[in-house]
Amino acid sequence: MTDSINRRRFLKVLGVSGAGAAAVSACGIGPGPTERLIPYLIQPEDQIPGIATYYATTCRECAAGCGVRVRVREGRAVKLEGNPDSPVNRGRLCSRGQAAIQGLYNPDRVQHPMVRNANGTFEAIDWDGAIQRLSAKVTEARGTGIVFLTGAEVSSFGDLVDDWMRQVGGRRVSYEAFGFDALRAGNRMAFGTASLPAYDFANAKYLISFGADFLDTWLSPVEFQNGFARAHAFDGGRPASMAKFVFVGPRLSLTGMNADEWIGARPGTEGALALAMAQVIVSRRLAALPADAGRLSGLLAQYTPRTVAEQIGIEQDVIVRLASEFAAARGGLAVAGGMATQYANGAEIVAAVNILNYVVGSVGTLVKFGADLAAGATNSFSDIAALTSDMAAGKVALLLVHGTNPAHSLPGAFQQALGKVGFKVSFSSSVDETTAACDMILPDHHPLEQWADSRPRAGVTAFQQPVVQPVFDTKQTGDVILRLAGRTGTFQDHLQAKHRTGRGAGFDQFWMETLAKGGVYSETAPAARAVRLGDVANLAVAAPAAASGDQQDIVVFPHAVLHDGRGANKPWL
Repeated sequence: MTDSINRRRFLKVLGVSGAGAAAVSACGIGPGPTERLIPYLIQPEDQIPGIATYYATTCRECAAGCGVRVRVREGRAVKLEGNPDSPVNRGRLCSRGQAAIQGLYNPDRVQHPMVRNANGTFEAIDWDGAIQRLSAKVTEARGTGIVFLTGAEVSSFGDLVDDWMRQVGGRRVSYEAFGFDALRAGNRMAFGTASLPAYDFANAKYLISFGADFLDTWLSPVEFQNGFARAHAFDGGRPASMAKFVFVGPRLSLTGMNADEWIGARPGTEGALALAMAQVIVSRRLAALPADAGRLSGLLAQYTPRTVAEQIGIEQDVIVRLASEFAAARGGLAVAGGMATQYANGAEIVAAVNILNYVVGSVGTLVKFGADLAAGATNSFSDIAALTSDMAAGKVALLLVHGTNPAHSLPGAFQQALGKVGFKVSFSSSVDETTAACDMILPDHHPLEQWADSRPRAGVTAFQQPVVQPVFDTKQTGDVILRLAGRTGTFQDHLQAKHRTGRGAGFDQFWMETLAKGGVYSETAPAARAVRLGDVANLAVAAPAAASGDQQDIVVFPHAVLHDGRGANKPWL
């Protein structure tokens, strides 16, 4: 017989089908859809059973842009570790990054597009039908208010959203629950620039943090952990004495626990302490002062240690000692943020700490404007308040939400205003508070399933690539926008076209090398940009009225692992 099968082939088929049937029967599995069991005889070329494959991509659990390497076994991601090639985290990864894999396989993910029906409940819809409905809504809303609300997106995706919003007459607004609006405002007060500088913790010889939890959640914590470990150790070719670390703040956080000294200042008085230290340094000429330090004499005269000691709750001898130590180190770095910027005078506290850095010559050496961070590149809270007012007034006909959950973190006025929006679409992969109030859900791929890039700081472009096939029937939001905009191709094509400019025939080689490395990293650090001290003569850092009687001060801070709540659905956290 020419069509007969040989003995080996027969036993393979019989063994696979028989064992599968026996296993199903033995487990007592009831009636269900028949699944075809295919032996793993022809596997992908880059996968060998039992041998792991590693892919470089970028963590998106926060805006720091840490590089990661994903361990994949038989098509499943099983472990994330830091990418040693990334200049941001240099091979390290925080707990939130480690737990990102639980978001990929989370059974509570939205597994397909859904739309709210006449009964007010969500029902499944196919992707073509969902995109057609959304396209019709976009057409209806042109000229009557279209807003695309995103998280911190300094990326090709953010650029695409901006282009599409201009095309349809809408606008993009970005929002992060723990934004850095006060940090930008304080930099603007002191130096006339709203950018976020790079902080060189590794080369600091004395560290003082005014509420900034740089080992927990502030800006780029893994990068700062690396720098702090180097500054606070007896290695790396540094002098024998390690950098002293002082933490100033009413709450002893994880960062504060790692300090050599904790100064429990009263809430909101951190700025007064910084100016008092600057007053001691300038009046006693403890450091090589900048040429225009004389402009600060009027301001600093109001913040002598004796004047502010009672207000801060610290003895004046301690203030003088801290100032003397900070100046004598000849390499002091002061940072402000976190808790200290949540008060009403948060921006003024940042400006005061900037002045302290300025008088000891750290601005331009350890505080580098020009090598700017993109972590705080979001709209201000006043912009969010204006958006809430527009929504409440019925001026927003179509709201699209991606990568943020404002209904959870903003006051109840935002939740009420959502009810006045004509049509609301969420691209979230889970039913959070904002998504639950929307009319349509178009679930985005998990970051480990999608193509993307981001620009976390000057000189760094971090890339994302899919390390596994999509687990559920989701679609990358970039692909949806391209279809709505009438463009051909996928977001991967769009991303490649954007990075192809100027590379000509060598693009394919560049693309493969970039994906293998995890991004485009500048060989040299961006040069520091000179800044000038602004008009700070009228700077007022008066703290809010202290609690009295049975009143209590409330200190708001991001959780070390849950952050603003986005990690609460991951068991590891």
